[in-house]
Amino acid sequence: MMDPNHQAAEAIVHLIADHFGVPVQDILGPRRNPPLPLARAIAAAIMSDLLRGMTTTSIAHYFNGRTHNFTLRSVEICKNTETYARLRQRALNMPAVERLR
Repeated sequence: MMDPNHQAAEAIVHLIADHFGVPVQDILGPRRNPPLPLARAIAAAIMSDLLRGMTTTSIAHYFNGRTHNFTLRSVEICKNTETYARLRQRALNMPAVERLR
């Protein structure tokens, strides 16, 4: 059975990928062409806010070995944006995330 935090992280990344119209593997991968950096940052910021069982380091590692600074910077960049707020609200209503609350 998969860890509930990992399930929720996966669901959040899928939500973000669908919103931006990009493949999940591109969000998790190293490519930097738009809108991937923003999509990646919003996903990490939402995970940092909603998934209390994941540290900044574990979130960064979920994105294929990035450092915890990636997670901290993502929160700093996205926290006050309208896109972040809308997608965070949608993530809150996802069953995988609701189970953690």
